[in-house]
Amino acid sequence: MKIQTAFIHIDHSDSLEQYVVEHSEKLDKYFKTGLEYQWTFSKKDHKKEIKCHVVGDRLNHPFKVYCDNWQTGSQKVINKINTYLSKEHRKRKDHIHKKS
Repeated sequence: MKIQTAFIHIDHSDSLEQYVVEHSEKLDKYFKTGLEYQWTFSKKDHKKEIKCHVVGDRLNHPFKVYCDNWQTGSQKVINKINTYLSKEHRKRKDHIHKKS
């Protein structure tokens, strides 16, 4: 698993980085190959934006949220990723079982 974080137009936050790293590690339970997470936190014209691009075994999906609070926004993105990865995992699992 590889996790990258970028802070654009805001100061680097160790606590926010640690938060997304810990939660990203938990999301890796769905795929054995490991995934790459590219987190971007940016602020422009009083808008806070959180993006996470997930790349892995036949996966390449961006997630984006606008928020008022970095922590709450990060949790929303993590929930979106969790839902998406869970569905992908079920699809692949069902596909393998249907082949037999």
